[in-house]
Amino acid sequence: MTYKKYNVELKEEEKDYLEHFTSTGERSARDMRRARTLLLSDRGKTDEEIADILGVSTRTVSRTRKQYVTEGLEQALHDKPRPGQPKKLSSSQEAQIIAIA
Repeated sequence: MTYKKYNVELKEEEKDYLEHFTSTGERSARDMRRARTLLLSDRGKTDEEIADILGVSTRTVSRTRKQYVTEGLEQALHDKPRPGQPKKLSSSQEAQIIAIA
């Protein structure tokens, strides 16, 4: 087993939150993968095992673990705002357009 610089040890309330987070289908696929990465890492799976299970690279797994340890749960789950022009439509407006289509 390889040495992990950033060990994920979730608190009980974080585990409960992530279990609920992954059980609802209202999240982005990226956020769901990050949540599953943290849950599997907490269960002692290696980066390689997690990468195989989720179909991502080991670099993605280690990056998510690092974000959790250094920045906390919410920052590890969600993207930071990206530079550039802001979105022209709100999320609710996008949902309305999709519903119409």
